[in-house]
Amino acid sequence: MSMKIELDKVSVGYEKATILSDISLSFESGQFYCLLGANGIGKTTLFKSILGFIPVLSGQIRIDGKPIRSISSKALSEYLAYVPQAKDNAYDMDVLEVVVMGRARFIKKFSQPSPNDYAAANDIMDRLKIKKLTRKKYSELSGGEQQIVLIARALVQDAKFIIMDEPASNLDFENQKKVLECLKQLSGHGLGVVLSSHSPDHAIFCDTKVVMIGKDKQIRIGSIEETLTDQNLRAVYGVDIHLISGTAPDGRPLRSCCLVSNTHSDP
Repeated sequence: MSMKIELDKVSVGYEKATILSDISLSFESGQFYCLLGANGIGKTTLFKSILGFIPVLSGQIRIDGKPIRSISSKALSEYLAYVPQAKDNAYDMDVLEVVVMGRARFIKKFSQPSPNDYAAANDIMDRLKIKKLTRKKYSELSGGEQQIVLIARALVQDAKFIIMDEPASNLDFENQKKVLECLKQLSGHGLGVVLSSHSPDHAIFCDTKVVMIGKDKQIRIGSIEETLTDQNLRAVYGVDIHLISGTAPDGRPLRSCCLVSNTHSDP
């Protein structure tokens, strides 16, 4: 049975500073969404409101038909799991222990993780092909490996949605590919995946539904074909960007977004 996160005429921000206003949209479990927008446009603020970290300024957010303000933090963890950007010095512990942290909602106060909790963590790590990292220190991993460990920690929470704030933004191309391929594997199995990014190529790579926040703070929603037009890309990023097409050596179609220079030099 699918579940929805619904935003009804929501305004988000801090105290008297409104960042985004009058937003109405929904996310459905089993679907993959990419929230696109320039840096500083309000993507993180919107996520913080959905996750219940900050209250909305107006309007209402509902999860499974229930107003988010009526859901306790423990109950909310049954619906939503959060993946922050990886930080090198976040945890000085083995990877398995970091992943098991995601089982917090199943562990009673003042209790230790049970064998079932460790079994769940090992199962997720096996699924994401990171069992070889079990006894390695989190702080010694590459950026891509750290991000996938945080995804594993969120998955072991067994929530209906996993929400990620620019999980590939600070990674090189190799590690971006690792993280994005990991996310592609997760979508379509009943889990709702919502990630934010400043790169439209991430949405193309993962073939997601797209939610675009323009410089004018207007929201554009739809498929890649419907949203990633030259006009919309300029409205979102404020510069000329073109969606280009090509063919890979093995014959697969390729699409990518390309910045267009305002000047050119003579050959």
